[in-house]
Amino acid sequence: MSEHKELAVVVGATGAFGDLLVEVLGVRREPVRGRCHRVPPEAWSIGGAPASVLRAEEVAARARAAAGEGAA
Repeated sequence: MSEHKELAVVVGATGAFGDLLVEVLGVRREPVRGRCHRVPPEAWSIGGAPASVLRAEEVAARARAAAGEGAA
């Protein structure tokens, strides 16, 4: 992902998170603070199991698609 696109994703995510806090907690937007902390993919888990194991086929399918394999 390009640096520009990555920044746009972070800005969008932090804005959406701020919106959520304002709506759910009923607080004013001005004092809301946040931080986007990236977690490396290998550190993710789903239900206590490594996401890399549970989603191995999905990851392989994406790699094949990116390489142009399996295109219809």
